[in-house]
Amino acid sequence: MNQPWKIFLIFRLPLALLFLIGFIEFAAYSLSTTPKLRHPLDRLVANIDSWPGDSETVLLGDSVTQDVAWTYKLAPRNSLANLTTNQASGLIGSYLLLKRYLKIHNSPRRIVIASTPEFFSYSPTPQTAEIYLTTVFEDDAEINELQAAGITVPKNTWEPAVLNLENKIFDRIAGLMFAKTQSTEKLPISKISGQITKENLQPKTLDKFVEVRATSNLQLSRDAKYSVKKLCELSQVHKFQIVFIWAPVPNTVLELWNAEARLDKLTEILKVTTAGSCFETDFADINQNITFPDHAFRDPDHLKRPYWSMLYAKTLRNLLWKDIHF
Repeated sequence: MNQPWKIFLIFRLPLALLFLIGFIEFAAYSLSTTPKLRHPLDRLVANIDSWPGDSETVLLGDSVTQDVAWTYKLAPRNSLANLTTNQASGLIGSYLLLKRYLKIHNSPRRIVIASTPEFFSYSPTPQTAEIYLTTVFEDDAEINELQAAGITVPKNTWEPAVLNLENKIFDRIAGLMFAKTQSTEKLPISKISGQITKENLQPKTLDKFVEVRATSNLQLSRDAKYSVKKLCELSQVHKFQIVFIWAPVPNTVLELWNAEARLDKLTEILKVTTAGSCFETDFADINQNITFPDHAFRDPDHLKRPYWSMLYAKTLRNLLWKDIHF
């Protein structure tokens, strides 16, 4: 009676486990070049090679601009390539994303970086970099760029796929099945009500968050400085203009920054960094055209919908396209 169980435990079970491990390793190897799908940046990277046509303007920026660029029609059809990401990937992520875009598309006329000032001060932690940078931009040249920018790149040590199924199997299967998506129709700004509703006027308790943001260290981080210099090099090769635009900031934060000229100092640092190295640059500040009160924000950075986010979209559109109507 015990003999079949001995054969199962000694021979069949180990062989079955070896077969399963071998199958998982084969699946992981087969999927190794398939992009992962964990966050919007993964989806953007997976779709960048299938975008139709070339655009005269490429939009970079963090989630404050991404929030409106994904929702509203900011440009005539095929005139704007939306490469906005979020703060987690930093400016270095935007630079590497732009490099991928330029490999398969003709040179744009201008690159617009519309973001919060903190986007230029931000440096990702090693844990964040692993999720949003080193496992997204995995080419040898990209890894070298990340290291040159001061980003911590984990050592490329082999580990069995069975011990990392999520990263080596599940995320890549998700990318294979769901990464390629049809573009959604953007909302035309002209058809959105411009009336401030009672809800829009309700003050929101953001005092503690405003206080924290008001103490932000508006300096150019090491990886952002590297990225700006590399963007300038690209601008010389491809002959495009780089436009820096500060996104909306809560008015209380802006007043505290202005009292110490923090934003002016950061802008001046960018001007000095780009002077003589960029093909052409321009600088603008959304907050000089529109005042965004504290209650316009649903959190310390992002605008409330629909009115305030629409107002940013409309102001950004007018700044970029001026008298062009679409």
